[in-house]
Amino acid sequence: MNTTERRTEPPHTGTARALPALWTGLALTVAATLVPLVDAVTADILTDRLHTVYDGEISGPEIDAGRTVVLGYLTVLGVLAAGCWLWALYAARRGTRLLRPAATVLLALGWCVALADALITEYGETVLPPLFGAAGILPCVAGTVAVLRLRRPGRPRERDRDARGMTGNPRT
Repeated sequence: MNTTERRTEPPHTGTARALPALWTGLALTVAATLVPLVDAVTADILTDRLHTVYDGEISGPEIDAGRTVVLGYLTVLGVLAAGCWLWALYAARRGTRLLRPAATVLLALGWCVALADALITEYGETVLPPLFGAAGILPCVAGTVAVLRLRRPGRPRERDRDARGMTGNPRT
């Protein structure tokens, strides 16, 4: 391959097999980011949840401030996560060797944050509504599929040659 040519397809089947999961993860992340924002202008289950958790502990204006902080946190988190998905898609298309270890680390971080968001409690109640927790976990499932597909690529060409009985130097 000429050094000035651009790759138009992933370098091996493991990366190619991961692309649908990477696109799915990006779509689920965008959806998970939009869930609290759509909720804020419609049903507002976040405010109801915060009233349930902090009933008698803090007042209405403090709950409204808390709602704003939670919405800001979830939005920033979603934008950062979408950026990570976009980088992974770019790296997969370019065939970057850093993709596998970086995707594994990002997956571990994503699971930690998603589980913390879904399970963190105060006063015996989860802080975020279950819908928000579930929406945050779904991209991690897609990420798990992507990392597994990256970790189990198709057989390299050398092994294919050996399997067909073409051992040794391919030029002889």
